[in-house]
Amino acid sequence: MRKTQLGVISAILAAIVGCGYSNTGPEADYVVLLQSGTTPVNALAGSSVSVAFLVVHGPAGAITTPKSGVAVTFTVISGGGTVAGSTSTTAGTGADGIATESWRLGGSSGVQVLRGSISSTQAVDVSITAIQAANVR
Repeated sequence: MRKTQLGVISAILAAIVGCGYSNTGPEADYVVLLQSGTTPVNALAGSSVSVAFLVVHGPAGAITTPKSGVAVTFTVISGGGTVAGSTSTTAGTGADGIATESWRLGGSSGVQVLRGSISSTQAVDVSITAIQAANVR
């Protein structure tokens, strides 16, 4: 009986060693949020500006593939204004990995900030300095 147990154990160990077992598992898929395109540095207070965020994913060192179907939350952080008629809204990314919303700046002059986020740890802030029409020359 003892020889049978040793034979079974030896066969199992040989199978494990022979199969090239690796405990590293599949490579992690990282997801990153970026601002897409450009926004103006200055804009008229109360005007609307299009803001877009890009979500990409992939393994470390190759995070370049657009990720569709990701919910991006757009939130007005400072300066007033609205995005899609509210202080916060969510838009999904398309096949190109981009989610876009229209940000209506608040009516006062100064720096205004809109945040795009896909989680509590993945957020990007966009800032625009709102100016009054009388200050435009």
